Amino acid sequence: MMMNLRKTLPAATMLAIAALFPYAAPVAAQEEDKVIARVNGQEIRTSDIRLAMDDILAQISSIPPKARYPFVVEYLIERHLIAQAAVGAKIAQTDEFKRRQRFYQLKALRDAYFEEKIKPQITKEYVRSVYDKEKKNTEPRMRARARHIVVGSEEEAKAILVQVKGGEDFAALAKKVSKDSAAAQGGDLGYFLAEEMVPAFSKVVFDLKPGQFGGPVKTPFGWHVVKLEDFKEGEHKPYEDIEQGLKTILLRKKVQDLVADFRKRSNVELLDPDLAKLRDAINAKIKKDEEEGKAPK
Repeated sequence: MMMNLRKTLPAATMLAIAALFPYAAPVAAQEEDKVIARVNGQEIRTSDIRLAMDDILAQISSIPPKARYPFVVEYLIERHLIAQAAVGAKIAQTDEFKRRQRFYQLKALRDAYFEEKIKPQITKEYVRSVYDKEKKNTEPRMRARARHIVVGSEEEAKAILVQVKGGEDFAALAKKVSKDSAAAQGGDLGYFLAEEMVPAFSKVVFDLKPGQFGGPVKTPFGWHVVKLEDFKEGEHKPYEDIEQGLKTILLRKKVQDLVADFRKRSNVELLDPDLAKLRDAINAKIKKDEEEGKAPK
């Protein structure tokens, strides 16, 4: 239904809607649960809009934020109209409806449990405490800034290495011959940690001194010639830059830990023999890794 509605609201209409709501506040920020519309007497409230926005966010991500509110209201109106037609057609008595009702009831219970019992545990204070602890216990690491030229063969790379060691401008040559997306920036990769690059590439880079050239080195992307520009002591990212990402990670871990605990106290049966074999293989691998110290117990 969402795709049908979007077809009735082309891009120009979306922009016009956004212009009509230049100061539209996020629905989630509204405290009063106001009635926004009625469809044959059935109410649509701001709480309904909040739930709908959360549910279909991925489908409306391309819509300008200011246009999402009226868009979701129209989506809910459409849903009410079709649902009311379904009641008139006695769809609620069909097996198809009962299957969907059970599925969405489980989803609603899961989502409500998440909002009521799990999400409140990951407070701003808790997120900040995790950040402060990690910052205190981890030392900033060295970052390298390098340029590279990527070509298709070792012979080409060796020839380029001779050229740059002979005085040819590395950045200009990268723009001219490199097959990498960084070519437009003269092969500049910016600052990076060793683990952010392919190991063979990082080994060459971090063994150089600023101004030196390295390579040829082969990676899955081709043959590289490298110039180390600079090293600098790494810095911890500001809390404000990673707060939301860290919160998401902590929420995901909380859910995973909770589900693992529920599994231990529950009887979960896999009746598909192939799935049962896969589960046993995964559990065996985890146990082996734990015994070898490769995975946390």
